Amino acid sequence: MSDIPKILIIGNSQAGKSTLAKMIGDHFSCSFMGTSRAIYDKLIADCVSVCTNIVYHKCMYRLKLSPKYGDLFRKFLFDAGNRMREDDPAALVKICLSYTNIVEGVRTKEEFQACKQLFDSVIWVDRPSTEPNETDELREEDADTVFDNTGTLEDLQQLVKDRFA
Repeated sequence: MSDIPKILIIGNSQAGKSTLAKMIGDHFSCSFMGTSRAIYDKLIADCVSVCTNIVYHKCMYRLKLSPKYGDLFRKFLFDAGNRMREDDPAALVKICLSYTNIVEGVRTKEEFQACKQLFDSVIWVDRPSTEPNETDELREEDADTVFDNTGTLEDLQQLVKDRFA
């Protein structure tokens, strides 16, 4: 993992951060981890002992994508993440970096300021059709590089190949 640059991917909700993180992870033959996953893992460790991790993760993921509950659930994750970062604003990022060098999902200015020096590169995923919501505190100017996600998946994949060739 030492040859793989440490990359933080930021952007508004639903801009394609996870999609880009997966593409970059595939390019480097590694996985990626989002701060939402770190929140899930901490919730499992702290609160859930009855169900299996796999069932719990699938349930959490489906709630996050649910048209009916998605916005509410993302707000819950944001609030849970804020509580988990009370003692160390970079706590969730550090959990992610203990697994992989590709991280997505930092949302707050405080968390970003506490962790940006841990990364070699910060990428903003730009998708103009997505407006910032109440949990999106970061902006394009916080990043080193911008990836335009207005085309096809193939276009985004080509940007990854060009950037990391």
